[in-house]
Amino acid sequence: SAGSVKSPSPPPGPSTRYVTLEMYRAGQSIEEIAAERQFKIGTVFNHLAELIEMGEEVDVDALIRSDHYEAIVDALHQVGGDLLRPVKDVLGDDYSYEEIRLVRALLRRSQ
Repeated sequence: SAGSVKSPSPPPGPSTRYVTLEMYRAGQSIEEIAAERQFKIGTVFNHLAELIEMGEEVDVDALIRSDHYEAIVDALHQVGGDLLRPVKDVLGDDYSYEEIRLVRALLRRSQ
């Protein structure tokens, strides 16, 4: 049937994010998705963050340490979320850019 055939390298744009989302929802890890699609890990996180900001329901609880969430929210409010670096500087090395990016996406969606 038409539409069921997946091309190996989808064009950039919304569709490539949704391939990532399908794989993630199917239970594949960030690392598995990155390896299979020949992306950097950060690219997969960016896809998920962008999907969240677009209003997609993405369950990222497993990707954000529960004891980190509130601190990241506080830091984002403190320094603003336009750039991740200042937020990371406030939080320190225990926090990853990926976590910060996802929390920022969740906050933006809820606004």
